[in-house]
Amino acid sequence: MKTVTLFLMAVVLNSISLHAASEPHFLKTTYSNGEFITVCQTEVNAGETQTNAVIARMIDEFHTKPVNLFDWALKNLGMQGQKNNEMIVVLKTSKFDKKTGITHGLVDVEIPYLQDFRNIKIDAVVKKENQPNGQFKATADVLQSGLLLKKAYGTVTAIPANEDRQILQTVTRIKFGWFLNLFISQKRYQTIVEWRVREFTKNLKLEAEKTIIATPN
Repeated sequence: MKTVTLFLMAVVLNSISLHAASEPHFLKTTYSNGEFITVCQTEVNAGETQTNAVIARMIDEFHTKPVNLFDWALKNLGMQGQKNNEMIVVLKTSKFDKKTGITHGLVDVEIPYLQDFRNIKIDAVVKKENQPNGQFKATADVLQSGLLLKKAYGTVTAIPANEDRQILQTVTRIKFGWFLNLFISQKRYQTIVEWRVREFTKNLKLEAEKTIIATPN
């Protein structure tokens, strides 16, 4: 599949030690009625235009060249055969339907020493939504994922703190299907999903901070 959805799948679907400097500004997960809601915020030392350009690029590559995302936005998230993870997601095919706005993906999900799921069909809508204040956010809504998920929805937004600093916020809302619901307890969620939300947000931050927006002379 492709971006935020790929991210959501990776996210859905250990833990690694991180230096304190890479910790997010804010990270919290709440659980209610079978739904996990994770909010991750981190400071980005970049301007609004620069940060939003990275988010927009993520959406564009999700639709056109999703494999590129494994080099930055989805880097080190336990995908495409990366080992030493409790869950591994492998994207096999992905096709974006411009008329419907739906991305049709086919993935394998591997749970080492327990269960493999092959050729899981995933339909998702990933898009940019304009906000009344002139800002925009990236949204991802998984419409279908077989038995893996009942619901998966995510957003990425850059909130201006000042001219040269943004608060990058990722929010995910996930309800697992029956099998993953048995496998992923609230405690295990942190080592399977929450760290992926954190790393995904950090990947976007690092990309925004190194991106240079060309300005006319």
